[in-house]
Amino acid sequence: MADILVVDAEKDSRKSTNYILHGAGYQINPVEGGREAVSRALLMQSHDRPADLLLTDWHMPEVDGMDMIVAMAYARCLPERVIVLSRDFVSPGKADVFSEKLRALVPKETKFNFLALAKPIPENQLLYAVVHMLEDRVE
Repeated sequence: MADILVVDAEKDSRKSTNYILHGAGYQINPVEGGREAVSRALLMQSHDRPADLLLTDWHMPEVDGMDMIVAMAYARCLPERVIVLSRDFVSPGKADVFSEKLRALVPKETKFNFLALAKPIPENQLLYAVVHMLEDRVE
């Protein structure tokens, strides 16, 4: 089953996401913040078990989701599939702006599929998004 790196500074949100995804049979690697996530991604990659999917909150203290993704891209440990959650994505166009800015900041050769979802996300929508992201071919 797929390894998912889950990053969320909110403990209850992280626990809920972990419970849902673990219950669906996924291997979960939960971390609290961006710095820890970069370290964990590097560690997983060094053990030849890179994360199949990064599921992260956008707004976190110290290192936010965008900065974390950019750092992972430059460290060459960014999973090929990325889902970013944020309450901001409820606003029309906000996810597109985030995606465009992110693509401009990572190295051009970085290949990853990206999906932005609004928080809070119902359990069935989260599972649907994860399943389909893991099935999609990375371009």
